[in-house]
Amino acid sequence: MKQDVNEKYYLNDRYRIADLLNGYFFQGNQYISPKDVEEGNPQLIYLPEEQALKVVKNRKLVFEEHDLLHKIIHGANYFVFSVEEQNYLDPSMVLRSLDYTVGQYMKQRHEIQKMHDGKKDLKADEYVSKFSLEDLLKPVAIVVIYFGDDEWCGARTLHELLDWTDIPDEWKNMFADYRMHLIEVQKLGNLEWFHSDLRLLFGFLQCKNDKETMTRFIEENQQELSELSEDIFMVMASLSKSNQLKVLAIEREHQGKGKINMCKAIDDMLEDSRNDGLREGREEGEERISRLFYCLISDNRLDDMKRATQDKEFQNALLDAYAI
Repeated sequence: MKQDVNEKYYLNDRYRIADLLNGYFFQGNQYISPKDVEEGNPQLIYLPEEQALKVVKNRKLVFEEHDLLHKIIHGANYFVFSVEEQNYLDPSMVLRSLDYTVGQYMKQRHEIQKMHDGKKDLKADEYVSKFSLEDLLKPVAIVVIYFGDDEWCGARTLHELLDWTDIPDEWKNMFADYRMHLIEVQKLGNLEWFHSDLRLLFGFLQCKNDKETMTRFIEENQQELSELSEDIFMVMASLSKSNQLKVLAIEREHQGKGKINMCKAIDDMLEDSRNDGLREGREEGEERISRLFYCLISDNRLDDMKRATQDKEFQNALLDAYAI
C-alpha cells in the first residue's frame, strides 16, 4: 500500500531510528547515536524445527520480510532492531512479533551452522547440531508502532493470548511468556523525549481529530511546521485521512522536492473539516425536516406544516413532539 511505503521511507532513517530507541527505551537519554545505526537485510531465514532437516538437506530457505530491520552497533558488538508498522488492530500481533523474533534468531543460527559446515571444525554432538558451546546469538528487539485511532485492546503479551480456563494461576509459570514492545501513538506520553521530527509526527497524529488541540499544536510548533521535509509531510498526509492534505501530497509528487509549509496545509485541512461538518449538519437538518413533514402529512396537519415553514420555534416544538 502507498501509505505503508510512505511510512517505511520516513522511518528508514538512522537519525529517527536512534531517536525512536532513545525516546521509547531510555526516556530520551542519548545512549544510541545515529552513527551506530546500520540498515540490515529485511529478509528473515525462517527454519521451523520440524522442517529443519529437510530444509538443510535440500538447501532451501523460507523467506519472510520485516518492515524495517537495522543493526545497532555498540562497541565491538551489535544487536538487531526491527520496526513493524500497524495501522489497524491485529489481536494476534504479539504472536507475529514473537515469530519475527524467533525468525531472526533462527537466521543467526543458520549462518553459524553454515560457517561450521564450511570449516568442518566440530566433533561429536556439536558436529550433529553444527552449533558449539561457544557460539552466541546477537540480541533481537522488535518494536510495533500502532498508528490507528482506536485504542489497542489486543494482547500485548503471549499469556494474554492464551486460554487459561480452569488452569490455576499457580501453574502459569510452567508456560513461557513473551512481551511485545508496542508504541501506541495516540496514547504516547512524554513527547519531549523525542528530539527528531518524530515528536512532530506523534504530536500531529494525537491531535489530528481535534480542531482546538490542532490549532494549539500549530501555534506551539509554527517554526518547525513551516519548514517540513517531504518525507514527514507525506506520512502526515497519508495518516491524517484529510482529503485536503492528500490532494496536496499528490500535487507535491508532481512538483518535485522542497520544504513544505505545513501550517498553511493544516489550516486548509481544518477548513476542509469545518466545511464537512457544516455540510453534514445541513444534510442532517434537511433529513429531520423531511421526516417531520412526512409525519404531519400522515396526521393530516397541513396547517401546522405550513406554519412550521415560517415559525422556527413552532418547528422545533413539533420536532420534539415527534421525537425527531
